[in-house]
Amino acid sequence: MKEKYKLINKPNNNQNVKIMKTTNTIKLILIFIFSVFYSSSFAQSSSAITQTVCVGTTESYRVDNINSNDFEWELATPAANTLDSLFDINSDDDSVRIQWNTVGTYTLKVIEKDDNGCEGVPVELTVTVKPLPTVAAGSSSPTNEVCIGDSIQIQAVGALTYSWDNGAVLANDSVSPLTNTTYTVIGTDVNGCENTASVSVAVNALPTVAAGSSSPTNEVCIGDSIQIQAVGALTYSWDNGAVLANDSVSPLTNTTYTVIGTDVNGCENTASVSVAVNALPNVQIANASAVCLGNSVSLQANGALSYLWGNNSVASTITVTPTLTQSTYSVTGTDINGCENTDSINVIVNQLPSTGPIFHN
Repeated sequence: MKEKYKLINKPNNNQNVKIMKTTNTIKLILIFIFSVFYSSSFAQSSSAITQTVCVGTTESYRVDNINSNDFEWELATPAANTLDSLFDINSDDDSVRIQWNTVGTYTLKVIEKDDNGCEGVPVELTVTVKPLPTVAAGSSSPTNEVCIGDSIQIQAVGALTYSWDNGAVLANDSVSPLTNTTYTVIGTDVNGCENTASVSVAVNALPTVAAGSSSPTNEVCIGDSIQIQAVGALTYSWDNGAVLANDSVSPLTNTTYTVIGTDVNGCENTASVSVAVNALPNVQIANASAVCLGNSVSLQANGALSYLWGNNSVASTITVTPTLTQSTYSVTGTDINGCENTDSINVIVNQLPSTGPIFHN
């Protein structure tokens, strides 16, 4: 009674290969996953068996050689696929290994031969080689760049499911790398075939933005203006609405100004300058408010550190002789902060009494 083989697909990583040439076909003898079990010496018939693999994978096929017969393996159009290892001489030609390199449908056939030269009915396996998915990786940035501290979305397309090397399992994932980083994704299609893609994200440093003012001490006298200044970026935006690097301001109280600087990569950083507002000195002129015409009077300035009178005197006290046409005097006082204030005084000039001629009675 003739009995049949049963074909079973099993995975393996062994890579032994031998190519045996006959007159019309190439016979393969390798090691691994496909097993043919039988209960008699020859395979007389076989039902159709199919297998689906992904292109680029290596599969091994084996028969259970109970009777120590020889086996002849045949693969149609073998040139499309790679055989890259030597056959194990101790395996009695009962196994083959094939690397499926080309998409298509192929027939793998095994024939058992005994010592009398009799051959059994070939047992065939139809192998369909599926293409790998075309997986592509990118990011939400056209240049795949991100500013340090910010987040960027890495994105994958071309497959059914995804697995990123950072642990994400969705097509898109938000990341915040601290250094230049390459993210790799494995995409799996409906056939279970996998392919990989990578995206390299460049991390740009933030600009070194500094803020200051036209005053070495960042001080201004109330009522005066001061220029706030920014350096270290390409464009600027101040919190008072100014959009230039420098801006003139006249604060009434102590004020902090903050600027956002943006560099050529679009990265932003901030800086601030605090401007102190100093009050003006309380300058006053003391002493005489009236004098007789032709007499002198002393005028004294108070309330500042230094003084400048209208007559260019820099003393705090000056002596003047007012006239009927020049009786107003002013002084500018400067305090320790360089702030100035002025005061004026109008000296009343009294005319001398006019005595008439003396008459003799």
